Amino acid sequence: KNRVKRLNKVDFEWDCSPQDRSQTKRYKSSRGINSSTGKSWNHELWEQRYKELLCFVKDNGHARVPKISRKSTSSALGNWADRQRRNFKKFQNGTSCVLTENQVQLLNKVGFVWACPVKLWDKSYEELVIFSKENGHARVPWKFPPNLSLGNWVRKQRVSYKLFLKGDSSSTLTEHRIHLLTKVGFEWDCFGQTWTKFYDELVSFVTESGHALVPSKFPPNPRLGVWVSTQRRNYKKFLKGDPSSSMTEDRIQLLKKIGFKWAITSEC
Repeated sequence: KNRVKRLNKVDFEWDCSPQDRSQTKRYKSSRGINSSTGKSWNHELWEQRYKELLCFVKDNGHARVPKISRKSTSSALGNWADRQRRNFKKFQNGTSCVLTENQVQLLNKVGFVWACPVKLWDKSYEELVIFSKENGHARVPWKFPPNLSLGNWVRKQRVSYKLFLKGDSSSTLTEHRIHLLTKVGFEWDCFGQTWTKFYDELVSFVTESGHALVPSKFPPNPRLGVWVSTQRRNYKKFLKGDPSSSMTEDRIQLLKKIGFKWAITSEC
């Protein structure tokens, strides 16, 4: 029983393919193991993970569980969510799987996303790129009648960006995604509050270091490193007259005032 618990802890799948199931049955028979033990534990584990999902939804307002570091206690939930998606494909195809119709309904009830979140993000990003090309900027209104889901998506990116800057692991953004969004002129902060916050941090850096050359990878404050790189990219767009740039004359003057370098040989 202790071994079963240890296997369940790493989300071991007791139910498998027909071929493997046949071999497992023969093995259990030869060892005198009750064939219902695995299924019983598997069902209990599913209910346990589902309860964890309910807590996640309550805390985050959605059921898009991210895959995070195995060092985190929530990594098992992320792995479990991925497994539900794989099993759902089998369920839809009518092939043998451990997911039941009742479980599908329970997951639908909490807004579980069956498609891979990465693919959904890429799809919305492509829609944003098209919007940017057609309108000359990436400022999608929150309520955008032609594509309401896109308006909602850009709002969520801003929320995730704030979480990213705080170092919150629940953020769905990565440095690569931030780079992609900045590339099309995405505005992270409509009201300028975040910009001001990081400008103040840059001023503190200048006071302590005597210069404004914050490395793009700056361990003491990695978010500040990302921010200064973003300012340089937006400045280049500003000089080209690109309307998608969030840089303004006022911001340029503020940065110049503290000796900010718009171009550097290399960013470490």
